[in-house]
Amino acid sequence: MHRSRGFTLIELLVVVAVLAVMLTLAAPSFTDFFERYRLRGAADEVVTLLASARAESVMRNRDVAVSFGGSGAAWCVGAKAKPEPATPGMSVVGSEACDCTAPATCTMDANRPLVFDAADFAGVSIGTAPANLIFSSRSGGLSPLGTTASTSLTSPSGKYTLQLDVSQLGRATLCVPSGQPAMAGFDSCS
Repeated sequence: MHRSRGFTLIELLVVVAVLAVMLTLAAPSFTDFFERYRLRGAADEVVTLLASARAESVMRNRDVAVSFGGSGAAWCVGAKAKPEPATPGMSVVGSEACDCTAPATCTMDANRPLVFDAADFAGVSIGTAPANLIFSSRSGGLSPLGTTASTSLTSPSGKYTLQLDVSQLGRATLCVPSGQPAMAGFDSCS
């Protein structure tokens, strides 16, 4: 007598049912993961843009303005430096705000725009955006002296929030506000 090898239909249905139950149980974890991932990505982009603007202000010896635009889940951030001075080596004081909804207006030089919008991070919303931030060409800090800024970024469902603080020295930091669920890699705001 010849025996066939393989699985019976009932064995296959049991495996499929077990997999379906496991996926159903895992789905909320994946949703939560992607929410934190989007929020972290948006927050990292904002901090990177602020750090780049600060570094450019000192390196180019020109004030750099960072502008926030939009609100809620439709927001953007852009930075713009004043044009090169007529006399090489001279400091350029003052800044020109850009409109981050028109990326061509947010440039460090003619070839390099410095702007991004929330479209890459679907559903992440911003709190009250700070007024234009100006990084001083002399110190890299915020101008006028003593200025600070703060806003918050919130995940699509509103479950997670990160607070963005920019010190008067121009350093941008992220923390989790009190009362919000912890996120790995971020300290609680003090």
